[in-house]
Amino acid sequence: MREWGVTASCGIAIADVRYPMRYFERLARDLLKEAKKWAKREPDRPRNAVTFLWLPSPVASERAEPLMGFYSRSAAGGLRRELTSRPYDLEQARELLEASRAMGRWPRTLRHRWAEALERGVMSSVNLIHYDIARRSDEKRAEMYQTLVRVGRLAASGEGHADIPAPIWYRVQRDREAFWRTALIDALELAELEAMRPDTEEEAE
Repeated sequence: MREWGVTASCGIAIADVRYPMRYFERLARDLLKEAKKWAKREPDRPRNAVTFLWLPSPVASERAEPLMGFYSRSAAGGLRRELTSRPYDLEQARELLEASRAMGRWPRTLRHRWAEALERGVMSSVNLIHYDIARRSDEKRAEMYQTLVRVGRLAASGEGHADIPAPIWYRVQRDREAFWRTALIDALELAELEAMRPDTEEEAE
């Protein structure tokens, strides 16, 4: 008889104190359902699962699906883009958190510039991000590439592939659909929260 280990799922809603508590609770519950669904997608391989949603400003919604819809972008004549790789298993979540802590010390203007570029498209964001990194010192460039590699692996998660070092986007084939996916927005959002800590010192641009 097969013995199963203990697994757990977690849905985290992050919002300002002004966010209505009744929406907040229902939203967290909805996120938990999504995490559980993802954790059970492989019946023979139960997993831990973590997902989160950060709302910088109050939104009167108790459903996670329409809010998470922001991260899905369609392109006329091109592949759909997924600006998130959530949910994550426990090890992936730890990796994402470590990467976001490093990014929380990077210049705020750089993080915002990258996030805006990712929303605009695949090639434009790749060009801008690699150009930004190339302008840094050798030591800083190596650190930033190492962080991008860690985040990039999370977007692949056994489904994607890319042919460039420190990939930002992965081309994923699922069923009959191909699409682009990144985990960098997830890391950048957590980095913004990390930067709010009083003990975090941001670097100058």
